[in-house]
Amino acid sequence: MGSQHEPVLVVPGSVAVLWEALHCPADVGRSSGPAGGALRGAHMGAFALRAERSLLDVTVVAGGREFGAHRAVLAAASGYFRAMFGGALREARAERVRLHGVEPECLSRLLDFAYTGRVGGLGPDIAERLLRAADLLQFPAVKEACGAWLARQLEPANALDMQDFAEAFACPALAAAAHRFILRHVSELGAQLERLPLPRLLSYLRDDGLCVPKEEAAFQLALRWVHADPAARAPLLPQLLAHVRLPFVRRFYLLAHVEGEPLVARCPPCLRLLQEARDFQAARLDRHDRGPCARMRPRPSTGLPRTGQEQHVVESSLCVSFLAFVLGH
Repeated sequence: MGSQHEPVLVVPGSVAVLWEALHCPADVGRSSGPAGGALRGAHMGAFALRAERSLLDVTVVAGGREFGAHRAVLAAASGYFRAMFGGALREARAERVRLHGVEPECLSRLLDFAYTGRVGGLGPDIAERLLRAADLLQFPAVKEACGAWLARQLEPANALDMQDFAEAFACPALAAAAHRFILRHVSELGAQLERLPLPRLLSYLRDDGLCVPKEEAAFQLALRWVHADPAARAPLLPQLLAHVRLPFVRRFYLLAHVEGEPLVARCPPCLRLLQEARDFQAARLDRHDRGPCARMRPRPSTGLPRTGQEQHVVESSLCVSFLAFVLGH
């Protein structure tokens, strides 16, 4: 878990009014050349004008609080304000603009960003709310910064909700970070996984990066999800098992726990997958016979060789050695 409040510097993505005229690259605010100095000067000048309440030409209202600003600065930083002030809407000429669904604290931070290019003091009490506001008012750099901060706070207790949040607000980098975290820590999520919708669970099961010590754990994950609501989910078991790599489940487990599972025994599509695994383990089926099929390659986390069948040769050798020992005594 990161620190409770971290200062976050956002590369000024559309802050300076003079940017397009200067044709500056995205990181010019940190450069030491003439263009970087001009941009810093523009920031400082605009910030000073706002602090002095000089040349303000619009008042933005949210939650009963009023914020004086300059249309040009807001339009440079935000697609929302650019459309508002540059179009034919009445707000383009209005002296007061009222925003709905935006918290005053979040608006204050967004306006500070518009004038300084910085977002400071992100913490668990503000980051998600600020991201929502940045999404609504189209401050992409702030949205990206909040997403990056939230990605550093991922833990088993919040990863699933964070992926939901990221997908709801179109934050692909945060969604991908949460997805990878879940794959790495799937064994720590426990009963949380039982509430997942089918597509989300399938996205984890089909991923090579699912971190399970043995493929049996992937089967158990699928089965626990079905058992959480058997009436509704039992018909979905074939879809789940299609992404469990049964050929790499140990033989004794395949017999005792997969074949012995009543839901599998009553399901012809599941039985076909079970037979495929048996054929593979008995060397009656080569993994290339199924084309580019993920079921026919082990997950990296299991440490098995990619052909898979060496595992079962070792198991067979152990069985023969054990029988020889018993018969010899």
